[in-house]
Amino acid sequence: IQNRRSLMEDLEKELQRSRRYQRHMALLFLDIDHFKSINDRFGHAFGDRVLQRITQVASHLIRLPDIFGRYGGEEFAIGLVECDQAMAREIAERIRQTIARTSFESDNQAVQVTVSIGIALRTPAMEKIDALIEQADRALYRAKANGRNRIELYRDSASI
Repeated sequence: IQNRRSLMEDLEKELQRSRRYQRHMALLFLDIDHFKSINDRFGHAFGDRVLQRITQVASHLIRLPDIFGRYGGEEFAIGLVECDQAMAREIAERIRQTIARTSFESDNQAVQVTVSIGIALRTPAMEKIDALIEQADRALYRAKANGRNRIELYRDSASI
């Protein structure tokens, strides 16, 4: 998957393309639940294997033109090209469920790992990728606050 710099460049290009051609675009922000406790309990080498396995799982559940990269720490961003709200929810839920069903092995112990995912949709007024990232991040924090191992769609507080 892409590093943060490459990810940001490609997301910005896709945002501009989707604006120009008036296409849908969604952004998923994915964060591993309780990742610090995984590192603390099983060690950083195991934590690295968890990161690698999650990227493998998620990579197989997105489409070839989608943009996938590590945003930082245990946080990942997935830009969904020409993707509306219904499709974004479906993809996010598929990723969440598949990761929750995946077994992570450490010293003959099976460890369950879950993720929380925030979803944001490009609006016509968005000019920079930072706005979409901020919205996806807010949705992610709401998913964490509402119990983790779930997806949340960004909703503007003015429209609620």
